[in-house]
Amino acid sequence: MLKPDYKSFLIALLMLCSVAVAAPRVALIRVNSGSATLDGKAFKTAQMAAEGQTLKLAADSQVRIQLLGSSSEVTLAGPLEMKISKSQLDSEAKKVTRGGVAVALDIGNRNTAGSLVTRSASPAAPVNTRRTPVRPKLPPVKKDGALMIPFDCQGAIKLPPGAEVGIEINPLDETSDKHLEAYFENELPVIELAPDAIVEGEGYEFILAYYSDDATLARYTQTFRILTPEQREFLAAADEEMLKQYNEQKSVLPLLRLASLYQDMDQNAQVLKYLEMAHRSPFLKQNDNELQKKLEKLISKFENSLNMNILVVQG
Repeated sequence: MLKPDYKSFLIALLMLCSVAVAAPRVALIRVNSGSATLDGKAFKTAQMAAEGQTLKLAADSQVRIQLLGSSSEVTLAGPLEMKISKSQLDSEAKKVTRGGVAVALDIGNRNTAGSLVTRSASPAAPVNTRRTPVRPKLPPVKKDGALMIPFDCQGAIKLPPGAEVGIEINPLDETSDKHLEAYFENELPVIELAPDAIVEGEGYEFILAYYSDDATLARYTQTFRILTPEQREFLAAADEEMLKQYNEQKSVLPLLRLASLYQDMDQNAQVLKYLEMAHRSPFLKQNDNELQKKLEKLISKFENSLNMNILVVQG
């Protein structure tokens, strides 16, 4: 058996560890360029920071630090090493604020879904066809040893005679040579990929092009990313923290910051989810007409851009 004093030491040690883990988060660090480390752990997109953690920036890196519980933020450039201090960051922010409208505009300006849509003059639609929104369910999910991309559409997606759908999946990293391409006639099936076709954690561009009699009638683009365990852990922590901030502040700003984070990670369905949540929120002030209008337009544009409209045979 352990001696009583050793037991007491272990209990005290566990309590100290618990306190350390529960240290309150005070800032959200977004990487504008380069990369950063927090307590020695590198990150390239974003990270939640607690009081007392050490932030390091290389000479070619820049971050924007958003202070939780307020709309203040500060931009810092490397080389830099500093302890995270809410009071110091508050002082350096110098009243720089970015409310809901500014964050919503950022999301709209960086819309990664449907960013490229082109249409040539369309011939008369064949009989028994209808322009139908076809939404790919991204990112792909693992099933039966493969990566699957189904479409959110009722029933089979039958293409009219002379029509063809081209699918491209290209890495956002221009140095990569992993490009996928396939063409379908008669019917657009669930897209099935080899399990190693997509690199976890990397961003990709999904392109759907609709052709009829060799003419391009539509071309749609959407980005996606299969998250790494670390990225999923970060977003889970961001969800927890931002929803807590949302309820404490009674403001939709944390929801919009959360939507912006999911956009950074190419998770477009989640972006739309939090935009809609902000628009429905009882905390969205009734007299905040500017933000209401921005959200209405942004949600409509974002939702429409997720849908890839093509002619589909009915029945």
